[in-house]
Amino acid sequence: MRNKSLIHTKQVRTQSGQTMRLEYYLINDTVLDGCAECYGVEVLARAGSTQSYSGIPYITMLGTRIFSLIDKLARLDVTPEGLYDVVAEWL
Repeated sequence: MRNKSLIHTKQVRTQSGQTMRLEYYLINDTVLDGCAECYGVEVLARAGSTQSYSGIPYITMLGTRIFSLIDKLARLDVTPEGLYDVVAEWL
């Protein structure tokens, strides 16, 4: 079973001066027949009527580690387009 929780929300300006809303989500999946949990992240960006999304499930089984990653994503204003690169470097 998958659960998703909003952890951080930020308003940033794009290079063109448009306001973009970034939302950072924790993904929580139950694995091993309900005996364990595995965590991932999702990033949603909304600017005007357009939006983009990227998600990576099953990154780690350590809750403290995934919160550290989500905090880093929000601190660096990571967009959906940059999510995979930042997570790959973080791993």
